[in-house]
Amino acid sequence: MVVCETDCKFIYLSKKDFLLWLKKSPETLYQVTVAIIKKNTSQVSHDRAFLFSTGEDRLAYHLDGDFFNALISTKNDILIRFNYHDNTGDYTKDYKLKYKFVKEIQDLYTNYGK
Repeated sequence: MVVCETDCKFIYLSKKDFLLWLKKSPETLYQVTVAIIKKNTSQVSHDRAFLFSTGEDRLAYHLDGDFFNALISTKNDILIRFNYHDNTGDYTKDYKLKYKFVKEIQDLYTNYGK
């Protein structure tokens, strides 16, 4: 299901018809190329942001919004405990997230692309 914020029309083309359309319309080919380049550039930039990140940094980025905002409103380090099970037994892993670093990550992704 596709949900749009504005009125729009969708067209369905087979791969063969789409390639033919691109061959016959230089403007369409250009627009598709620009869209692909923008998407790839933003993806590479996003991936590069994680390149030197630790596991804690990546975890902080993926936290639920309400939980993340709760982390930001405190000035204390946060301890997160994960309980997991594998074929050898039950385990607990603790992660300590420093408030200052969580805020830096939030600022990085809030301001990304501005």
